[in-house]
Amino acid sequence: MQRTRVAVLGAGGYAGALLCRLLARHEGVELCLLGSARLRAEGVGALGDPLLGQLPVCGEQEAPARCQALGVQVVLCATPVEASLDLVPQLLRSGARVLDLSGAFRLRDAERFRQAYGLVHPAPDLLAEAIYVLPEVTGTQGVRAARLVANPGCYVTAALLALAPLGRRGLLRPGAPVFIDGKSGASGAGRQATLELSLVELEGEVRPYRIGRHQHAPEIAGVLEELVGQPVPLSFVPQVCGTRRGLLVTCHGQLRDGVSAGEAGSALEQDYAGRARIHLVPAGEVTLRRPVGTPDAWVGLEVLAGGLFCAVCSLDNLLKGAASQAVQNLNAMIGLPDGTGLDSIWSTVA
Repeated sequence: MQRTRVAVLGAGGYAGALLCRLLARHEGVELCLLGSARLRAEGVGALGDPLLGQLPVCGEQEAPARCQALGVQVVLCATPVEASLDLVPQLLRSGARVLDLSGAFRLRDAERFRQAYGLVHPAPDLLAEAIYVLPEVTGTQGVRAARLVANPGCYVTAALLALAPLGRRGLLRPGAPVFIDGKSGASGAGRQATLELSLVELEGEVRPYRIGRHQHAPEIAGVLEELVGQPVPLSFVPQVCGTRRGLLVTCHGQLRDGVSAGEAGSALEQDYAGRARIHLVPAGEVTLRRPVGTPDAWVGLEVLAGGLFCAVCSLDNLLKGAASQAVQNLNAMIGLPDGTGLDSIWSTVA
């Protein structure tokens, strides 16, 4: 197998560090460069992985030139939105393909991006070019030839895995709101989190935040609108919990009149049967802790009286919500099977 030369920028963050550990063991790629101002100062030993000890490190701003000099073919950016907005156009101009884990290129138009992130997008043409890929929901058509792939966020991944089978088959009641309650471990706030979102402050606590203004809400709404064919009113309440890893969403709404519990359950089975990364279980068995340390998601559905439903999904916010999903998307970009680099190494990297 010819190995693809890759680099990771933002390698010093939580998701970036896990991504480096995955790629160091991936049989289809050669990890050539780590971009991280933190690691340049502290050394690669800060990642605690002997396989990464000899890799070159540079600051993120040096990375486009270094990637070009090293012949890097795909750059994975685990950088904040502002950094990705600056770096991704440079990387594309250098000839590399880019897989971006931030929200910088997930939305379809510049105005929606401005409303979500409070920033003017410097490269709106790339919003139109970027391919947004959540493999089990969007499929991977066109990814093999894409220059720029946008990796979905953790809350978005869980919410869409729970809701997409119902939405794509027209089983949601038109115009009825969907209420999404999301709970994430403290690592979801990133290494640069504020004091109140640190694990020490959150121990034994659950804290709602950014109610009505979380940047992931337009991302969820946009994908659902494409699946359903019309806008879906959303109420999204994210909450950070006093635990390190894990994420769980519960999605409540109304089914179209006449939809049975069997029909709703069959929608999930049709979408996810045979999917290695998705486990369908009774809704009451979907827990925050269960997926931690795995690249998988657990999904369940309960249909209630009066046509109400509760769809539940849990995943590891740093893996299926970030790093391992990026590996799935990288595999699609370079023509490898979905599970390459993910199927047998969890005791090593989790």
